Amino acid sequence: MDMESYPVLRPVTEGAVALALAQVLGYARVFTLPEGGDVSLGMVPLIVFALRWGVGKGALLGLAYGILGALLRWDWIPIGLGRALACAALGTAGLFRGRRWGALYGALTGIPLRAAVQAAAGALLLPEETPERFLNLRMNTPETFYALHELLWACLNLLPCLLALALLSLAFRRFLLAEDLAEDEDWEETDDEKEEE
Repeated sequence: MDMESYPVLRPVTEGAVALALAQVLGYARVFTLPEGGDVSLGMVPLIVFALRWGVGKGALLGLAYGILGALLRWDWIPIGLGRALACAALGTAGLFRGRRWGALYGALTGIPLRAAVQAAAGALLLPEETPERFLNLRMNTPETFYALHELLWACLNLLPCLLALALLSLAFRRFLLAEDLAEDEDWEETDDEKEEE
């Protein structure tokens, strides 16, 4: 393998695996909310990827996940783009890269941020979809409904994701802290030094 392509291939390969795993876990729903929205572990691989590769690559993978999800579900284009932007917000988990419990902090940041972006997109793009009542409360504005709906969605998704990420943090600490990537960088520097000699 060409050593110059290795740094490019590694995140692309991990991203493809994370994207596929996120789609599969997204279809394995714990349950679906009455007004739409699934509770699943689909965000866990995206959060792990962002922790390993940072905010930029994590947001790009989240965007790809949202676009792929929209295509697979045949969502109306603006709604699909709203979801794609919301999924890109999961990349903020990369802010906690290298921290011991960064996976949990990343989930506590990324999932509510995704919910906030999704609520804004829903209120702007689908105001006519606002039901009369939600959770036995009268919904006067689309903003109220989408804020309440996405808050409930975020809380229900945080529980299984935090549990899964806590278990992963205990079992695969080196992987989540991206220590293997640091070792690869050291290995590449050693090879470069040998070539110079």
